[in-house]
Amino acid sequence: MKAVKEKARDEKIRKIAADFEKGWEDFPRGTRVEVRTKGNIWRKGTVVDGYEAQSERGINILCDEKWHNSLNFYGGRGASIPVYLNTRPNITANIRLLNEAPRQICDPATATPKLNGNAAEFLRIAKIAAKYSDGRLRLAYNEEANCTAFNENAGRFLKLDGRRLEQDLECYWMYADSNNWPTALAIFYKEVIVPIKKNLPKSYAAVWEKLLRLAEKIYPEKFWPKWRELLKS
Repeated sequence: MKAVKEKARDEKIRKIAADFEKGWEDFPRGTRVEVRTKGNIWRKGTVVDGYEAQSERGINILCDEKWHNSLNFYGGRGASIPVYLNTRPNITANIRLLNEAPRQICDPATATPKLNGNAAEFLRIAKIAAKYSDGRLRLAYNEEANCTAFNENAGRFLKLDGRRLEQDLECYWMYADSNNWPTALAIFYKEVIVPIKKNLPKSYAAVWEKLLRLAEKIYPEKFWPKWRELLKS
């Protein structure tokens, strides 16, 4: 009888071990899912980090709607399913597949060609502004203007509280193809920097001096005092 009980125990342990950290394979990046959130509420979303692709040992989901106030976690739309030291039943009890086409998830920092010179400085300013926005500002790529649906015709652009700030960054650089950087910078300031200045003081404080240095590179010296006055105000 003891041997039978030990055999049954060993079989149970084997099954648990075989089930350990399994189930995540069905949820690669881009998969459309429903995820169980606080209050036992199921919310639709897209897997943005599969277990195999990131170091936090879980599945990260960008929900279609904001549902919490942690803006650093995908602007209040993030959800996470632990995988590390978890079992298949526990994992799949909290996330389930939707019968929807996968969405392409792109990394705006690496998905497009490397930029040089002033164009790279525009991108650097955008990234710094996003870094100090407490999750409200994000650099998007290949997305619709007001949601995360894939749009192959969209380039890199900033989203404030989930909504597009004017044009693709590439468009500002196109203005400068004919060496018209002053026009490009002026439009960039009006369409991108002014909303940041109005809504995100921490972001603006982190970038205004860098923008001034860029203006001093682009504009003749006689215009520098006007830019200083404009940016410091």
